[in-house]
Amino acid sequence: MNKHTTVKRPISDKIGLCLWPYSQDMPAQIKACKNIGMKYISCGVYLNKDSDFLAPLDIFKSSLQTCQQFGMNLMVNFTSFDDPGNLPFDEDTKSYYSPEQLGKIKENCLAIYQALKGGDVIYEGWNEPNGGFWSPKGYWENQIDPSIVSASTAMEIWLARQGRLIDPNATFTGPSMFQAPDYDVVYNGSGNNRKYTNLTAQLGLYDELDAVCIHPYMQQSIEGGAPETLVSMGKMKVTDLPLVSNEFGFYVHNNGTENSSWQGVWNERDAGKLTIRQILIMDYIGYSIIGLWGSGSGQMHITTNEGDIDTTGKAIQWLLDELNGYTFDSKIEVSAHNGYIDDLYVMKYTKEGSNDKLVYWTPSKFGEKSGLVVNGKFIELQFTDYPQIKEMN
Repeated sequence: MNKHTTVKRPISDKIGLCLWPYSQDMPAQIKACKNIGMKYISCGVYLNKDSDFLAPLDIFKSSLQTCQQFGMNLMVNFTSFDDPGNLPFDEDTKSYYSPEQLGKIKENCLAIYQALKGGDVIYEGWNEPNGGFWSPKGYWENQIDPSIVSASTAMEIWLARQGRLIDPNATFTGPSMFQAPDYDVVYNGSGNNRKYTNLTAQLGLYDELDAVCIHPYMQQSIEGGAPETLVSMGKMKVTDLPLVSNEFGFYVHNNGTENSSWQGVWNERDAGKLTIRQILIMDYIGYSIIGLWGSGSGQMHITTNEGDIDTTGKAIQWLLDELNGYTFDSKIEVSAHNGYIDDLYVMKYTKEGSNDKLVYWTPSKFGEKSGLVVNGKFIELQFTDYPQIKEMN
């Protein structure tokens, strides 16, 4: 275990953003993330067929150097095609890729490991193999077809093993899973993501990793996208490894996303509140790194293309400023509840030499008041759907 896989540490040391270094001004973006209070930058190694899957070594060496200049860590995953249903399926590799193409992909993954060796990089495996980035088959087939899951998991295991041989001090996670294990409701998956999780465990994937990488996107059609559902739907069950993420977030009503997002779209206030609630929930359920999706014309409103801090980014900045150096201690049970949506959330955070802080909110019981005793003192809290913070004097 190292700092990147340590769950019990300050929330302000856990947060990061996924950027797209091929079209964004990386120094400006990384500086904005630093100013928000983030500690991690994630980038996908895009192995482009049109350039013979050549690894973008200069881009990644430069990104690592910029991260180091700002005192941040680089996270890296590998990705290529994403066009399910429209590209051929190779029967030999059970993927988009011919054996020759897959050989070139592996060769260039090794080149990335060599180029970034010694950089304290966190690797996230192949991107969303249970989604559309490994095979052109439907998502459900990529989640439950034993031959496809065996092939994509073999790639994940290969990446972890080969990476350790080249850079044994790096951190290896995977499989950059699309959505949480029991949250495959977007495509009416009927438990297929759970089946995928169980299959990858049977194939020995989690014996090779330092942590499990998940992209826990919420769906607006499910409780308005309330992230509290992760308390029940986000558990791995098949391993006790810590969790990390490099993608999640909430699309905002502009930049052409009003009717185009698969996830749904929110107004600025709701996107901000749900984002910081999800950060807090992920801290609660065992994430050691909490990375968000930030690429794509500022659609999540974290940073702009010009490198300014946007509305959701300001909400995160407020949270990290308030909880700078604070570590999650416990969830205080306030009242009886039937599930995770009708609960009153009170999270206690502590910091050596400082007063404890309470972060509190509710997904549904707006305006409700509750009295409780904390550290021997009686306090009364009034709950809203936007997290509030009270310092215990």
